[in-house]
Amino acid sequence: MNSLYGRFGMQDQFSNTEIYTKADFEKIMVNMKPSDVTRIEDIMSIGDEYLALSMFSDDTNTMLNSLKETHNINVGIASAITAYARIYMSQFKNNDAIKLYYTDTDSIFIDLDSSALDKLFPGIIGLHTLEIGELKLEYKINKAIFLGPKAYFLELEDGNFSLKIKGLNKDVLSKAIKKELTFDNFSKLLFKDEFIMVYQDKWYKNLQEGTINILEQTYNIKHNDNKRQLIYTDKGLLIDTVPYSLPI
Repeated sequence: MNSLYGRFGMQDQFSNTEIYTKADFEKIMVNMKPSDVTRIEDIMSIGDEYLALSMFSDDTNTMLNSLKETHNINVGIASAITAYARIYMSQFKNNDAIKLYYTDTDSIFIDLDSSALDKLFPGIIGLHTLEIGELKLEYKINKAIFLGPKAYFLELEDGNFSLKIKGLNKDVLSKAIKKELTFDNFSKLLFKDEFIMVYQDKWYKNLQEGTINILEQTYNIKHNDNKRQLIYTDKGLLIDTVPYSLPI
């Protein structure tokens, strides 16, 4: 389960922030041990009279060889979850009876409907309450464009559209679909160097000034080669991807 992977594999050294007057801050720094100084993450001014001190937690008393273990993480469990997920999902991804269009950690987009998939794997489609290992039917799709990991445009059987772009919130995507971003012009992104520019508001906080500014941020939707090498035709149309080869 994704939630367990995130829980057990997360960084467990959190920081704590406290606000002091400048006079109290000077006293704290004078009496601070060298080992504590190394735990300082950030020091920020707040106006003319106050400072915010952020420090990482001291985990020296909760090491694995002590009886005070409080980390609540386990990289071994996180690794086992992702490994077992890959093994389990491989039955759908590496199957001659299934044409796989796109996949993510725990999802597949395939050419079979739910009844055909259920014949291959009886009981695999969860109907009401999902059990671990069952699949949930999310969409019935007429057409789809998969631009890259977590970047796709779906035309659904009921006439609606579903757009997912990592980094853009649902409101921005919904407005984009209603305005300029159509299935047809999204398909143009399959050509090399093509992109679509959208805008998203982002909040920027400044503790020193005590302000929060909302600024418009530009975002270019395009395919990238961050994870896999891209294969183009002579006319620049993206037709395939291959894994990067590791140096020997």
